Amino acid sequence: MTMETMPRAANRGDDLTGPLSLGEYDARSVRDTVVIVGAGQNTLHMGESLKNLSEKHPVHVVEVNPPQIPVDPDHLHLVSTLEGRQSAERLLGSGVVHAVYVSLVPRLHKESLVEQLGNAGDGKVDFVVIAKPAVQDIEELRVVDAAMRAAQEKIRLQRGDEPDVEQPSILYVHEHYKQKGAWNTLRERLGEVTDRLGHIRSVTVNIQEARTVEEEGRVDAFAGGALEDLGPHVISLGLDVQSSINTTDRYSIPDRSETSVERFRYEGSTLPEGVETGFVVKGSTQIIDNEQNTAHDLQFTWRGGKGLVDKKEAILEFEHPETGEITIITADLRANTLDVPASVEDLFPETQFEDNGYGYVVEVGLNGGDPSESFQSWKEARTVTKLGYHLARQGRGDAKLHSIGVSLEELEQEAA
Repeated sequence: MTMETMPRAANRGDDLTGPLSLGEYDARSVRDTVVIVGAGQNTLHMGESLKNLSEKHPVHVVEVNPPQIPVDPDHLHLVSTLEGRQSAERLLGSGVVHAVYVSLVPRLHKESLVEQLGNAGDGKVDFVVIAKPAVQDIEELRVVDAAMRAAQEKIRLQRGDEPDVEQPSILYVHEHYKQKGAWNTLRERLGEVTDRLGHIRSVTVNIQEARTVEEEGRVDAFAGGALEDLGPHVISLGLDVQSSINTTDRYSIPDRSETSVERFRYEGSTLPEGVETGFVVKGSTQIIDNEQNTAHDLQFTWRGGKGLVDKKEAILEFEHPETGEITIITADLRANTLDVPASVEDLFPETQFEDNGYGYVVEVGLNGGDPSESFQSWKEARTVTKLGYHLARQGRGDAKLHSIGVSLEELEQEAA
């Protein structure tokens, strides 16, 4: 969203509102403001965290249309008006903005990211967070990469750093499945788990939803298909398993894998022709036991889609190297709970969690805490985008039509 196409406050408030001059903004000299660019359905999930955040910091919303979240009228910048565009420009250029959270439909991400990274490079914004998917394809990825490199080079020069000094991160992705309490706890303990249960032999991730895209009112946001919309979730969880295992001394998972993709589409969808509403990725790689100098097969299945059944879970299966015992850990990503074997119960004093990835973790990340603890790094998001692009190309062809309300597991069995 550019300033020409974007959204402002009709009234002047006590801090960053109304027709303030740039000098008046600068006079505050406190960089504590959070700006939400685009306040559609995604931000509805952040309602409580944004409410808590606004009690400590000014939270402003830049939108084209009236937002779906409650906003102080003095902090609303409707850029469908000239006054709103001018107000948003002053705010984003004032130097008081700590973080910008971009929550637009995917086709607008690239343009908005280039703009906000420019503000970060000019020292007007500390960092930018983008809702997933960060970008739609490899070409957009390259454009954002170039914008970030340019911004970081500007920051380096302003700081007077040598060329080899690593610059602070200025771009993150809000991948809320990574931060769901159950999953976040499991991935942090995965190294200790494998010490007791042995190597992972299979990983299954399901993000299936019963509601259709049309019922959700997300046809525009979902126009790129299920692989674009839900693919980043399952890929991110898969990468979490790899990165967590690779921090251990005993086991490691290489980058090499073989995959196949099946695409599905429920009958009666109003999405553009050929756009899938569901997918199944089957893959295989290896997990290396560095202590015994052996390699074991590791199978993974990633499923995602709409108009199916409600099933959100991650299932990890382990095999003990000495006893051959098979054990399973399940993270229920809907109920936000963990089901673990008795042999590792002491590692998980809590198995029921509150944060669904939109709550306190977001509040902390935008509130002056370490954003890398709350959001996905751009480095990892780049890998997710590249894998998603590869899978989308691999899954080209007609999507198999199916009735609404059928699970992907059932559709797989029918196709077998």
